[in-house]
Amino acid sequence: MENNLSTSSFNSPANHLRSSLVFLGAFLILLFVADRIIGFSLDHLYRQLKVGTMVSGKLNRVVISDEPYDLFILGSSRADHHVIPDSLLPFNAFNLGIGGAGIAYTECVASILNQYGKKPEVLLLHLDEKDFLVDPKHEERFGGVSTLGYYYGKNEVTTGYLKSATDYPRLKYAFKTFRYNGRFIDLLKDYYVSTSKNTQHYDGFDPIAPTSMDSVKTLFSANTDRKIDSTKVISATAITALDNLIAASKTNGTALVCFSAPVFEGRINDYYKGDYGPVKAQLHQKLKEAGVPYLDYSGSQLPGDLASPSLWKDATHLNVSGARRFSSRLRKDLFVVLNNQ
Repeated sequence: MENNLSTSSFNSPANHLRSSLVFLGAFLILLFVADRIIGFSLDHLYRQLKVGTMVSGKLNRVVISDEPYDLFILGSSRADHHVIPDSLLPFNAFNLGIGGAGIAYTECVASILNQYGKKPEVLLLHLDEKDFLVDPKHEERFGGVSTLGYYYGKNEVTTGYLKSATDYPRLKYAFKTFRYNGRFIDLLKDYYVSTSKNTQHYDGFDPIAPTSMDSVKTLFSANTDRKIDSTKVISATAITALDNLIAASKTNGTALVCFSAPVFEGRINDYYKGDYGPVKAQLHQKLKEAGVPYLDYSGSQLPGDLASPSLWKDATHLNVSGARRFSSRLRKDLFVVLNNQ
């Protein structure tokens, strides 16, 4: 009888609840400890990066470097693949462009550079017209910002954008591993290259090698009809980000020069001059009022030395042969506007 009472007491609902709570508590503690150990380990790997764009390894290279860079190139793939830093001598330049980066990412990177005391003489900023258009029915997507997870809580501007880019940010970023969500393999790849390959002379430029199909791809994409959704409006967030970059450059005594890379002839050229007209008009007006030079190659006729489709990967990206020619032209124009300031 006493035995039955003892067994009954042990199997009571209260004891089951207590056991479940103890198990849950132990699980949460283990989860917290594992997250911190893995998170700190991933942070350690990130701090060794010297190459890569998927977790902003290029940016880390500049942050940890003692190299006295005096010009940074910022922007999307059309900055990354188009501007060769060596072409901008005598400036000691570094290309921080990454594919898919928007103006918000650029503002974050500029803020991080400033925070770590990397204040160049010149900031060469690529403006991609599509970054300034947004569908009012959907939340804005901040291209490239998710690659800056390491700086959550470390840089105010970046933290603000990262919070805006996801639901329940406080809960998600409570886990240190979330900063590398979906980028773990990229982190390992970039760590391997950074620690096992000779990256001493890497200047951030990522060339696109020419192929036998470049001309075909370029002509096809240049003559493909493109239409902008007429419901899209100019993004107030993007304009604010540009305003912040202009203000920060003036505060730091940095010469800000903006440019938009060229596009290949064909319907796409009309697309950039026509459908992007309102965006371009506002950018030209804003930058003129701010006294910021704007080298707009996508809104004008393609220079003759870039007219061959063999110099392009597609209608908006030059291969390395085209990049050499464009970089030479950009250098000449850059020095003209800098000498006139």
